[in-house]
Amino acid sequence: MLVALIEDDPNVWEYVRAYLINREHHTVDAFQTMTSFLASQQQYEMALLDLNLGDSWGEATLALLRAHYPRLPVIIISAIDIPLVKISSLREGADDYLIKPFSIEELAARMQAVQRRTATLDDHRTAKGFVCDNEGRQIYKDGKEVNLTPLEYHFLLALISRPGYAWPRPQLLLEVLGPNFYGYERLVDVHIGHLRKKLGGDMQAYIETVRSLGYRWNAETPVRIVGK
Repeated sequence: MLVALIEDDPNVWEYVRAYLINREHHTVDAFQTMTSFLASQQQYEMALLDLNLGDSWGEATLALLRAHYPRLPVIIISAIDIPLVKISSLREGADDYLIKPFSIEELAARMQAVQRRTATLDDHRTAKGFVCDNEGRQIYKDGKEVNLTPLEYHFLLALISRPGYAWPRPQLLLEVLGPNFYGYERLVDVHIGHLRKKLGGDMQAYIETVRSLGYRWNAETPVRIVGK
């Protein structure tokens, strides 16, 4: 794997570079500035990014990288141990965030985990039809993620887990929200309506209405469920 190590501390990047080349059998290009990294124009498979560099600082560093490499897996390695910065970085596209000082073995393990997730995501992006990623809690349709709320996801997961099964509304509520929920069956209709809009197709294309009962997933529409 070709890795870009963007770090302005020569001791850190030499330590990381030597380990990854000798132990993990990666090819590592090390850079001390964003300018030198962007000038390389290589097709990297992963970037290890320090947020504070000589020519870029903080979250702007990640934004600059993402502007040039929108899909490159990125692990931030930074001394900035501020929860809001970590959360913001992950929301803005970082795949992981590692605080300095760090164990080199932990960095290698996190790289392997990001590599596995990236390979899974690439597989989803090229798949036809529906894919349910049960670990990432995500649904893909023809390679594009369908943006669902957590509750919408769980309603959909219940339906696709038993294709062709007619779910009565009370049973679907029990499956998704558990026995301690007290509310109206109308909640099912509201979320099914949202799901239908987000999944596209005509009204009965994927989620069929069972008159006077509830809903079922169209048995003619297969879904590949991956993960636990």
